[in-house]
Amino acid sequence: MDTSHNEHFQSILSNYKSAEDNFILYNDIITKIQNTHSALLTKNTFNFCNYSLNLDLLFFNKQIIDEELENFIKYKKNCLRKFYQDLFLLLKQLIKSLYEMEQSETELEKDYIKRKIKDIQPSTNIEKEIDQDMIQVCVNTIKEYFESYKTLIDNFNTFIETNCLNKKGFDIKNVIVNLNIQYRKFMVQYEGLSNLFLEILQSHLIISNKLQSKIDFSIKLINENLSE
Repeated sequence: MDTSHNEHFQSILSNYKSAEDNFILYNDIITKIQNTHSALLTKNTFNFCNYSLNLDLLFFNKQIIDEELENFIKYKKNCLRKFYQDLFLLLKQLIKSLYEMEQSETELEKDYIKRKIKDIQPSTNIEKEIDQDMIQVCVNTIKEYFESYKTLIDNFNTFIETNCLNKKGFDIKNVIVNLNIQYRKFMVQYEGLSNLFLEILQSHLIISNKLQSKIDFSIKLINENLSE
């Protein structure tokens, strides 16, 4: 994972962490409204009409904020689930490419994939809530396999340069041509998967930025209204 991949990923995690912190602010605001509402109920007043309006307005604001917080939490859960699903699909494709390069004759592809996936749960079978730790594990595994893939490609190229390029003869030239074709194929696959990884991170960075911006704007409006 190069610098741009890592920066995007850290920004995504930071946005969702900030969202969690703002959910706490939401709850604090709701508690503040509840306390104000309770304090007004205990007071005696002769201006019952205005008093009743204030109570109704507080209760209405609390309902709106409760619903808004619930929607933001649900939206964040869906964003994390989609992020995990995209990462898991990339991981499976990366493992399939590794299998093709290693060309294991003693292990079926499905068994190879199962072994390489380790304890990472398939995105389609997860019923529990996706958290940032699960995403971090998935990204760390993707990073590990990208490094393994690149090492295999480099070793393959070294093998060609060391064992083939100085040989002569028609047959060896055909072998070199075929090996170079394979090398380019592996490089194209590697670069394609790396670009896909970056695209996934870029798209989810946009999503997380939008979520954070919406929450910040809503909290600003709420605080302005409460201070009036």
